[in-house]
Amino acid sequence: MQAEITGRIALLDNDVCALGFISQLLVQHGIREQNILSTSKPAWAIQYCRLGKQAPDVLITDMALNGITGAQVACEAHKAKPSIGVIGITSYDMSSYLQSCIDAGMQALLDKSELHATIIPALQAVLHGDAYPSNSGFRSVMQAQESMAQDADPKPHLTQTERMIMAAFLNGMETPDVARQFGLSASTVYAHRRNICIKLGTRKWHEAMDRCRQLHIF
Repeated sequence: MQAEITGRIALLDNDVCALGFISQLLVQHGIREQNILSTSKPAWAIQYCRLGKQAPDVLITDMALNGITGAQVACEAHKAKPSIGVIGITSYDMSSYLQSCIDAGMQALLDKSELHATIIPALQAVLHGDAYPSNSGFRSVMQAQESMAQDADPKPHLTQTERMIMAAFLNGMETPDVARQFGLSASTVYAHRRNICIKLGTRKWHEAMDRCRQLHIF
């Protein structure tokens, strides 16, 4: 039985095989190919949301992307199109992403291994402005839109590792010391620093540290 879905859908996943699979899954359920925008580049997905009348109604985004998280993409998508619904998907432990998804105003978080059963009902709910499932703790599109409008400068959600790294730097440690303390490579520490800067909306690391102090994150 084909789904009655007429909205435009954007797909974001850095795994092109996953993109192809999800696109075909949607087509098999009666969604027209011309209503599906797919990309492996977060910047393009965000740009799609700036297309005015041609912008997607729902963004489906993987949570683990290169250099940025699905929650961060959701925040940028909402800035471009406040009324957009956002569904997160992941192959990893969903509990580690749940709170950041809710904070980012997303409407659902789905396990990739179960998309054949969940993607269509989730899309139907979100296109109607609802969260999926209804008792999941996620906010509706309108509730998320209102919340983000009221809190124009919300505290960003840092992961436990990001918080530990930031705390170490705020205590005067340098990158080599942080890498040794947490058993990470220097490049991994720099990747975490870059991700923290993106979340805090800063370009330089010292600005990110100042921002954490201003927001009283620690």
